[in-house]
Amino acid sequence: MTSRIKTVWGRASALPLIGLLCLMLAIPAMAHSFYTALTRLNYNVQAQTIEVIHRLSAHDMEAVLSFQEKQVMNFEKHAQLEGLAGDYLIRHFTLDVDGKAIPLQFIGLEFSGEDLIGYFEGPLKAAPQKIAITNRIFIDELPGQINTLVATIGEKTGAARFSEGETHKIVDFP
Repeated sequence: MTSRIKTVWGRASALPLIGLLCLMLAIPAMAHSFYTALTRLNYNVQAQTIEVIHRLSAHDMEAVLSFQEKQVMNFEKHAQLEGLAGDYLIRHFTLDVDGKAIPLQFIGLEFSGEDLIGYFEGPLKAAPQKIAITNRIFIDELPGQINTLVATIGEKTGAARFSEGETHKIVDFP
């Protein structure tokens, strides 16, 4: 009779624990109700490069890469996540100048609070008059994702906004 009481008690106490666990997992999802990323482009005259800096939610990147890799991943426990994040950003963000793709090189990542900052650069001999940009970062994975880009070429600044159905823009620097 004692073992029956323990079994019933074990099941009964597990239900509130499971409910608490579900609530704990739901709270971050409710707190994060919008998805946005910011990208800065800067032309470096001395180095003849275009510098790309992406600022986005580290949590969003972990979620997208976890889905991609079919396992729960986070930056603290999975060293390979930095390389996977760099690869993801290179595949989902491209630049074209005069009809030629600019090959971007992944420099590295850093964290600022809950944000992930990714650094990239690509060769560019002269300041462009316009840049064709494709920005699909998280747009296919996160409904409502909005990406903003601010580009500085010398003294000129341009901006663009990317969202579902609007992932390709041309930014002019006349």
